[in-house]
Amino acid sequence: MRINPQLLEKIRESLSSVLPITAIVLLLSITAVPLTPGTLVLFLFGAVLLIVGLGVFTLGVDLSMTPMGSGIGVYMSRSRHMAVPLAAAFVLGIPAQAVRMGLEGFFGAGRRFEFKGQYNGAKVYDDYAHHPDELHALLTTAKSLGYRRLIVAFQPHTYSRTAKLFDRFAEELKLADVVVLAEIYAAREQNTAGISSRDLAQQIPGSLYCATLDETARTLRGLARPGDIILTVGAGDIYTAGEALVGFRSGR
Repeated sequence: MRINPQLLEKIRESLSSVLPITAIVLLLSITAVPLTPGTLVLFLFGAVLLIVGLGVFTLGVDLSMTPMGSGIGVYMSRSRHMAVPLAAAFVLGIPAQAVRMGLEGFFGAGRRFEFKGQYNGAKVYDDYAHHPDELHALLTTAKSLGYRRLIVAFQPHTYSRTAKLFDRFAEELKLADVVVLAEIYAAREQNTAGISSRDLAQQIPGSLYCATLDETARTLRGLARPGDIILTVGAGDIYTAGEALVGFRSGR
């Protein structure tokens, strides 16, 4: 069974508005063969992935109207990370309007690049990263966002992990423009290794050591400038320093 030609034309028009000419040629050549509903799904799913791969847009097309498609809904986002939910929603037959509303209302997972507020023109975020690999992913992403400076307040999690991965923590933290080191979060451990965040600070030029979270918040307050991004990072209670910083602004 062939697809409604008018519907196919709407799809082509939607794609042509966001794809470079080479991708248009490729996609339209695919549609030269008769399209069944099954092959149409594969075609559109491939279109989503192709658009994302080209780094242009992500796009989803809603065909959950009448059997022959009397209407079509198109939704787009500049984020590559929208590709999976858009494609999955299409395959499951979820209307485009519902997907758009759902994505607009999703603000991310708690403690994963969670926006906490602003202070003195600086954006304040919190993240749960507590392993060097997570730190690397977080800091390289933050560095790519175009802020004036990346200020990181890091609270190592457990004495044993800090001792075991000491050199890697020091190396990854050097990605930040300014590093503030809160004292290690003990969690379940005793400090049998005799280690401190002060030891890390000695390996990172220009870094600042804070013995308490209150001191950490005050230090961040003195550092914050318009255009900065400030990250409080760690699996302990470092997030309270960011909340205190934002609280200075509102007088709490």
